[in-house]
Amino acid sequence: GSIEDIVTASSGVFALGLRMAAPLIAFAFVINFLVALLGRVASKFNVIVLSFAFRIIGGITVIYFSVRLILAYILSGMDGTGLRMLEHIIR
Repeated sequence: GSIEDIVTASSGVFALGLRMAAPLIAFAFVINFLVALLGRVASKFNVIVLSFAFRIIGGITVIYFSVRLILAYILSGMDGTGLRMLEHIIR
């Protein structure tokens, strides 16, 4: 039925979004781990303030190097999924 088609299409869109965000999620995890480790080792420094610059520069760098990957996911994953979802909503 149409409900199953909508759920299938929605799960496909969610999986596509997760694949596109995976490099940034991994980067955020690594940075959070390193900041926590640095906070334990050098507790006199204000590690949180220092980490903001690394997060911004690192995030931009990760996005720069993963643009091709993200575009490949968009082109391969959006094989009419949005149009199928709109067709079921309009019906």
